[in-house]
Amino acid sequence: MADLHIHSTLSPCGSLEMSPTAIVNRANELGLNLIAITDHNAIENGYYAGKIAKRFDISIIYGLEAQTEEEIHTLI
Repeated sequence: MADLHIHSTLSPCGSLEMSPTAIVNRANELGLNLIAITDHNAIENGYYAGKIAKRFDISIIYGLEAQTEEEIHTLI
């Protein structure tokens, strides 16, 4: 199972409870084997989540939700 659109603390809509460690722990609890961290205009927490996820055999996709000048959000 996978979740391919997760925001962390780096996104304006993310909560303080969404640290890379918390995200990976929750993914493990849910039995997910693939997650994508897709923060708004930032990729750093995807990298940190990837390091943590190795302990649980969870694959990480490093993504980004870019916001255009026209306020359109695009997943990259």
